[in-house]
Amino acid sequence: MGSYLVMAVLAYRQMTDYLVKDKFFDYDEIVKSPLAPGVSIIAPAFNESLSIVENIRSLLALHYSNFEVIIVNDGSKDDTLARAIEEFHLVKTSFYLDEKIYTKKVRAVYKSMNPAFSKLVIVDKENGGKADALNAGINVSTKTLFAAIDVDCVLDVRSILKMVRPFITSSVSKRVIAT
Repeated sequence: MGSYLVMAVLAYRQMTDYLVKDKFFDYDEIVKSPLAPGVSIIAPAFNESLSIVENIRSLLALHYSNFEVIIVNDGSKDDTLARAIEEFHLVKTSFYLDEKIYTKKVRAVYKSMNPAFSKLVIVDKENGGKADALNAGINVSTKTLFAAIDVDCVLDVRSILKMVRPFITSSVSKRVIAT
């Protein structure tokens, strides 16, 4: 019981310290800065045709200057890919795939012809499961950091800002590897 009490007190102190520092952190400066670290949002999709368009739109609406949304169609058997292609005016691109991590075969990589959706990349691959789809997304990503989510997750519009804060504020002696 004593160890739980000690951990609760330490957690309370850390949380209050974080909240005090958070009051003085200007998130709007990160949004405007071209030096903000790049973030790839990777979201596997399997048979998500009913909600894929709305989910992609919500991810593209995030407030951050330097990010990309990578949707990995993991061998869907419904019209998930077709709905995304139609809605976002996607075309197959000749994309160099740096296979840092082995995955099932990637059939195609799509980008939008519409500049409003320039941050969107869709990867179509053979079914290999969620982990394999995330690995394919990592292989395609071009940014420094990545966030692995489910395609049907609804993120707060400022979630990327909150995620990159520890990477920006960390010192050399305290390296951040995940948030």
